[in-house]
Amino acid sequence: MNHSNEYLVNMVSTLPDGKCGIGTYTDYINNELTNKNIIVRLIPLELNCNSAIYYFKKAFESARRCNIVHVQFEYHLFGDKLKLTGIFSLLFYPLLKILSYFRGFSIVTTMHEIYEPSRIRDIIVDFTKKPHKKALYALFALFRHYIIIKTSDRIIVLSELNKNKLVQAGVNPGKIVHVPHGTDVPKFLEKDKCKHDLGIDSDKKVITIFGMISHHKGHDILVKAAQEFDNKVVFLIAGEAKSDHNRKYLYSIKKMASINTIFYGFVSQEKIPILFNATDIMVLPYRDISVSGVLELSMSYNIPTITSDLPYFKQINDKYDCILFFEKDNVISLKNKMKKLLENKNIQIGLINKTGEYSSHNNITSAVGKMIELYNELT
Repeated sequence: MNHSNEYLVNMVSTLPDGKCGIGTYTDYINNELTNKNIIVRLIPLELNCNSAIYYFKKAFESARRCNIVHVQFEYHLFGDKLKLTGIFSLLFYPLLKILSYFRGFSIVTTMHEIYEPSRIRDIIVDFTKKPHKKALYALFALFRHYIIIKTSDRIIVLSELNKNKLVQAGVNPGKIVHVPHGTDVPKFLEKDKCKHDLGIDSDKKVITIFGMISHHKGHDILVKAAQEFDNKVVFLIAGEAKSDHNRKYLYSIKKMASINTIFYGFVSQEKIPILFNATDIMVLPYRDISVSGVLELSMSYNIPTITSDLPYFKQINDKYDCILFFEKDNVISLKNKMKKLLENKNIQIGLINKTGEYSSHNNITSAVGKMIELYNELT
């Protein structure tokens, strides 16, 4: 590697304050890179900043004294929908590319989420029948994809599913690198004490959904299924709603929630080990997902996990057999799978054993090892 610059890697992402999963993930990566003697500097990015000057400044800051600029990209980090913040963010990548010609660094982008080209086309076709904002955003997303792919030297994806999406969109497979998501080393604590810290009796079973609250994550499915259980089972809704739309969604599910459901709210980084150690079963009733940091955490904490039968989860299960599925959007199916898992110790033990196998192949060390190989290739 060329160490002529002060920093080998300038990492562009949000702050690791627990308010954004991307920032937390980046913190795991940066710590591991530092442990591997890779000099890395965080370039903090504000969410939805409404300023063209801001993105110009961030591009110049990102380009200073480095060999690699590594951007952690997720749609809401670079502007919200069709607001001006999203339009201004389009300036960031082209300017960064121009600076790379003069300063000699390479651009790597980790795409945490990728809209499927087929879905974008469907929305555009629908727009021809009835104009609406979704179709305009689809066009905007398509244009932004084009800019990111053209200006980045390599694209990192965190699942094979996302790699397939890019290939189907016409991206050269040689430009795409699949890296395991990975997560921080778990901190194991005594389960009964953790339940007590959360105000839950130790003899009760805890079923958790963790992460920012939104409709596509299916919180309402779990809240409806919780109504079929008595108070010996506690359902923990851990996370907050960040937009007006999602706050309305949260209000609607609170109105239907039964007495055995606890809305914990925002979970700080310090509380995550307590929450995960207190959890007996993790449920991810997502309607749509292509990569999940929550799944990685659940696997690292050896938690039996139930997910909807989405392609991303099925792809993982085909290899590791570490997940129990229910039929997406089906409350009865979820209820039956939760009861089955609560009552059958053998299934619990089988899933716990498989989580260890999954984590051994998809930990943060493996992820950073592949990143370092890529950095070596580009410098």
